[in-house]
Amino acid sequence: MKQIGFSYKGQHSHDKGLFVTNVARPLLPTVTSKTMTIPEGQGVLYFGYQYEPLELIVDIAFEGEKASDVQGVRRELADWLSPEEGLQALIFDDEPDKKYKAVLNDTSELEQIVTMGQGTLQFLIPEPFAYAVEDDIFIFEKEGTFNIERQGTAHSYPMIEIMGSCTPSDEIEVNINDHVLSFSGRLQEEDTLVLDSQLITAKIIRANDTVESAINQLSTLAFPKTVPGQNTLEVWTTGNAILRQLKITCRSRWK
Repeated sequence: MKQIGFSYKGQHSHDKGLFVTNVARPLLPTVTSKTMTIPEGQGVLYFGYQYEPLELIVDIAFEGEKASDVQGVRRELADWLSPEEGLQALIFDDEPDKKYKAVLNDTSELEQIVTMGQGTLQFLIPEPFAYAVEDDIFIFEKEGTFNIERQGTAHSYPMIEIMGSCTPSDEIEVNINDHVLSFSGRLQEEDTLVLDSQLITAKIIRANDTVESAINQLSTLAFPKTVPGQNTLEVWTTGNAILRQLKITCRSRWK
């Protein structure tokens, strides 16, 4: 049976001389219910839930030919796993199509037994989801209604990039699953309008690479989201607006 390992920062645990002895992955992240006490009443009012950050526990072991080798491995691991570079892709061998945006949160003190070292790595996943390694990306070069199908089991917040031309009296409208977001502003032929549902931001990247906020030119700050499976996308223009290209990066993910 092939031993399961993992990749982190683009490097594999096997190449670091690690043996993964166990991976603890919970069925779901910790769920916190949103409630409010009812004055002079019984129970609480329920307002939904939220997922807490996910923690993945990885038990590891490594060995060397002599005790001093273990110290060298430990130092190399410390450099590789350092959280200084922030969130990095964490991919396990048994799910090579999925990645976690992870950072090392804690390590148990690595125990040294002659030439064998062992310990536990604790990875923090602030967004408690696994994302697609190969994301679902769709490009359209005309107006119309389109069906797009994405992978995953959780809704996601896409990034939408639009190239075309528009003036404040025109409009470019994007409708995903009956959720409409429209832009009325100045967009020139070589500019790119970026609508980021995850960050709730909108910006225009000009042809000279300068960046301008476009948040005040939007019809709403309620950005659209995509769902697993089939999604309906509509894109239309009004007035003299012209659509050259629309690119949607779904950011497909799993619970």
